[in-house]
This record gives sequence, structure tokens and C-alpha cells, in this order.
Amino acid sequence: MQHEDSVYAASFSADGRRIVTASADRTARIWDAESGKPVGEPMRHEDWVHAASFSADGRRILTASLDKTARLWDAESGKPVAR
Repeated sequence: MQHEDSVYAASFSADGRRIVTASADRTARIWDAESGKPVGEPMRHEDWVHAASFSADGRRILTASLDKTARLWDAESGKPVAR
């Protein structure tokens, strides 16, 4: 599970099947916990992503960035839901 710059945060989904990471490469990524392979496209911000976590039900991911935004994403596809 590799980013192009430093990784600042990583956490498992509640069911342990996925991992989300936050990086200085301006992305958060979803990974399959068993294979370590990425799931979907990177979730992009305009600056470093310092935090990322799954919702309790595992359906959404919330990211926080130095670009002064928090963003909500679909945890299955990595597509944006709200900014």
C-alpha cells in the first residue's frame, strides 16, 4: 500500500475488510485489507490529506485536508458525496 509521499493516517473499516490511508500526496486511498491492492480511484484534495476515517456503517469515508476542506466519499467507489 504505497502513496507518492508521506502517509499521515491509516485506519481499518469496522468489518476489517478495507483500510483507508491519508497522504501528503494530496490523496486518500482505499485498500483491500487482505490483498493490499487499491480499491477504486484515489480520493483527491488540493493539499495534504491529514485524516481519513470510515463511518460506523462503513458506507462513507470522511477526509480532512490542509486545503481547508473536509470531504465525504462513497467507501465502495471512492467517488465524492459532499464537500
